[in-house]
Amino acid sequence: MTAQAIDRPTPPPAPCTLDRHRPNSRVGWQYWSKVTEQWEWVTGTAVAHRGEQRLIEIRVDATGRTVWRPCGYIAAAPQELAW
Repeated sequence: MTAQAIDRPTPPPAPCTLDRHRPNSRVGWQYWSKVTEQWEWVTGTAVAHRGEQRLIEIRVDATGRTVWRPCGYIAAAPQELAW
């Protein structure tokens, strides 16, 4: 490997283009609950999507608050939790 290849910066990630991240889509993510000792879903509605920054704004069902999250771990909400 040449020194030139080593010194080359890593290219930025490609913009997020997932259809499920478009505004008004039902989305969610899971976390491990220490209280129930099982995986819990947080669901909500996509409000805005900054694909080039790989961020999604979500209005959370349980609280009504909006939060920004990285696109990488946001999935489509499961059908049984979708509404």
